[in-house]
Amino acid sequence: MAQTNDIRLPSWISPGMVFQQGVPVVLRGRVGSSSVPVTLEVMKDPTDGRKVSKLDTDYGVILSLETVSEEDGSFRFTLPPYRSSTDAYTLVFHTLTDTLTIEDCRCGDVWVLFGGRPLAASISQTAAPRTPLKKDVMPLLRFYSPEKGVLDQVDVLSYEPIFTEEKTKWIRIRDTLELASVSSVAFSYAYHLAEQLHYPVGILDLAEEYAPIYRWLSHEGIDNNDTIREYLEERNLYFDEEGWRANIARLTEKKSAIIDGSLIKDEGEEGAEPKSEESFVFEDEEKVDVPIDPEGALAFEDHKGGQPEEKTDGKTEDGGEEKENADTSAKAPSDDASDDEPPLSFPTEELKHFEKKNNHDLLNSMIPSAETIMTETLVSEAAHRPLVGPADMMSVFFNHRLAPLCDASIRGIVFAPDASDAQIGDLYTAMVRQLLVDLARVFGPREIEDKNQVPSFIIMQLHPDAMDPDAPFRHVEFNERLCAIRRRFPMPIGILGQHDLLIPDKTVSFTIGRRLSCIALGLHFTPKMPASSPECVGVEVIGNKVMLSFDNTVDGLRLSENESVLRGFAVCDESRVYVPASARILHGVRVMVWNDDVLDPVGVTYGYSPIPHQATFRNRIDLPVLPFRFDKIPSEYCPDLTFTSCEDITFTGKKTWDSDFEKLETYKITKGKATIYREVMNKTQGAASLRIEYEPENSLLSFGPVLSYASVMAPLKFSRARRICLDIFNPDQFEKTMQISGFRGEATIEIGLRWQTISLNWASFDDMEISDLVFTIFDRQRSGAIYIDNIRFLP
Repeated sequence: MAQTNDIRLPSWISPGMVFQQGVPVVLRGRVGSSSVPVTLEVMKDPTDGRKVSKLDTDYGVILSLETVSEEDGSFRFTLPPYRSSTDAYTLVFHTLTDTLTIEDCRCGDVWVLFGGRPLAASISQTAAPRTPLKKDVMPLLRFYSPEKGVLDQVDVLSYEPIFTEEKTKWIRIRDTLELASVSSVAFSYAYHLAEQLHYPVGILDLAEEYAPIYRWLSHEGIDNNDTIREYLEERNLYFDEEGWRANIARLTEKKSAIIDGSLIKDEGEEGAEPKSEESFVFEDEEKVDVPIDPEGALAFEDHKGGQPEEKTDGKTEDGGEEKENADTSAKAPSDDASDDEPPLSFPTEELKHFEKKNNHDLLNSMIPSAETIMTETLVSEAAHRPLVGPADMMSVFFNHRLAPLCDASIRGIVFAPDASDAQIGDLYTAMVRQLLVDLARVFGPREIEDKNQVPSFIIMQLHPDAMDPDAPFRHVEFNERLCAIRRRFPMPIGILGQHDLLIPDKTVSFTIGRRLSCIALGLHFTPKMPASSPECVGVEVIGNKVMLSFDNTVDGLRLSENESVLRGFAVCDESRVYVPASARILHGVRVMVWNDDVLDPVGVTYGYSPIPHQATFRNRIDLPVLPFRFDKIPSEYCPDLTFTSCEDITFTGKKTWDSDFEKLETYKITKGKATIYREVMNKTQGAASLRIEYEPENSLLSFGPVLSYASVMAPLKFSRARRICLDIFNPDQFEKTMQISGFRGEATIEIGLRWQTISLNWASFDDMEISDLVFTIFDRQRSGAIYIDNIRFLP
């Protein structure tokens, strides 16, 4: 918040602010010189319109404090703990020459929301829920939301932590224009908390679209942690002060080259060949070809993880760093850390969206000029290292988002890791530990008198949309690592999974905010609410049955709506090949898992897949059970077999990796005419079977699951299976036969109103690997019907 008088305060101390209840409140500021007397008066007024007696010490001027500024002009006041209230507080700061009044303050709970998606999606980008919002709750909500995206501009970046965000202020519900830029998850989170607590909730909304964790760490924290510093150095992402300023100067030089036209040749210039905007380089760079990201993230050669860029003279470069090798294995690797871990690719998603732009558009996409121009010598000394764009410079978010909030007491923190964080591997735990240390430096508390004063930390797991097709289990292992962090750190930590929210609904952010609020209530206010998404905490093997126990079940576990069978589980024996398993909820608190063909189970998983279509198990507060695996021994994990249950004719998936999640047809007809129905009355197991009414073509009907969708991740591998079995019901009084692609021979479908099981053997001596599965029925009649259920692949 811009302040023109002598008294300067951090922008979070501004009209409409919410300060934390129940703890001392530190208010710091600055004046123009040292030894200046500064006084503070705290006034309190009721907001319900009632009259207050002058003798009532709870209202009017309730506190007066005085101090003297330090040598640097800074001063500091500490308010005593206040109880939450809807009453209005007014803070009046006085010096001999100036007065600064902060009006309409509230005492309630303050939460910090930061990280990347989905927290970065604004209200203007989403839709309101169908349920109407309560008018009496809305005035309790306040948001402190710095402008998004401005830290991709080099002229605003500071190597040192800054004192205040000049243009940021608190946003109230009546500020409709500013409210549109607030995070929609933050709004939903604040609304559902205030609805239950009935007092003000303030949100420090700091999330950004691209927010890798090293941008939230402080310079000091990185310098003091050798492992993190070396990791960033290897990827050319570490800067000392000299390197930082040199990088800024080179960015400025590149911007200046665009302005004077020396970087881009006009395509219409006679005799001049058009130059690709994706390969602009500095004249003084001899070893690095620097592409320009229109979003402001300037990448460099060894960050792209692909082939080397060609230089402007058409020659390839020598001596470049070794490129990242994509992990194409469908198996999840072991948890052992490797000293030869390949370098990361930063940024990830930004590099996928290069656009061709004219000079004007390119200029607008670049960084404005820096005010400080570095010397040519400094630029020359740093020219040998790749150029790093402002979107990838370390500690930027700490300096500009967290540091200005120093001494702002909070109730807790909600953190959404960026999708690019999944590439960090085992070091991520150390980075989270350092992040918590830096957060404690900013928000405190400095002294802990009550364990309830310790801020909580709620972490959001990555959405399946963050999956890298070249390393499909990377984000799964990352989410698994977040669960380990919850158990390892001695502070209240909750985890929220997103794996069941696949469809990109514009109202999904409201659901996320509501679920986060349930966890916050469980962490701080009532044991009747869960403190995290349910997680498996106990495994007991009894015969061929595996008994699982879960925490945070609250009123019990349940299936999602419109489902009657618990799915998504798999078990394995000593072969370490996981196969689908049956499961049943026992008394709402335990789950029994088994497979009749696995007599001695040694491992169990739930939803352990890059896209867990069947993992819809949850508690009664609607928090999904987190996917897990029993151990980290290298294994062959069960592929997605949504089609085998024959329960749903549609499922949620992706046609291509670049498309959004959507409802897709599970099965297709490839020969003949037919309609597939979901039959709930006639079945052998589960909630339904498939009823197919058809007219064969030349006595043939062919159908099967659609395995060409990207999210199915075909070919499906079954190293242990040698045959296929399925249950068939023939309602017609005619004999039929069936063939299955990839399997030997044919099976007879007998006459009789009963379920029968057919089985065919795999035709190859190699391990079973299925890219396409077609069932062909031979029927001489002009029309017919058939029921299919319970497809399985067996040894």
